[in-house]
Amino acid sequence: MIALVAVTSGCSSPASPEPTPTPTGAPLTSYVGLTFDSVTSKLRPDTTVVVQDLSVLVGKDPTYTQIAFGSPEWDVVAICADQEMLEEASSVEVAIVPVADASPSFLNGVREGEQKSTVTCEGRPYR
Repeated sequence: MIALVAVTSGCSSPASPEPTPTPTGAPLTSYVGLTFDSVTSKLRPDTTVVVQDLSVLVGKDPTYTQIAFGSPEWDVVAICADQEMLEEASSVEVAIVPVADASPSFLNGVREGEQKSTVTCEGRPYR
């Protein structure tokens, strides 16, 4: 439990406007190249998630099933959402490939944005 204690002095000053809240999480691009569980662990329970298995990009047939949802055995190739921060999103689209088949050079390209257009992102403007 976190407690917040405010200490004030006897002087008063005019009320200042509330500060603008800062984003609570990392930008979506920070999840690209990480494992799928890094994404699913940040989602709200009511978030809609569209998953695309892009195993063909690494020379394999698609094998993803719902049982693998959130598995660390998948790497994120591309991601988009309806909010800038994953923790605030109600709709997310993520493209994945098997970790075992993603070479370091493939993942470097992914991190540089080579696969960001592999997700359609309809209704999810943030990448």
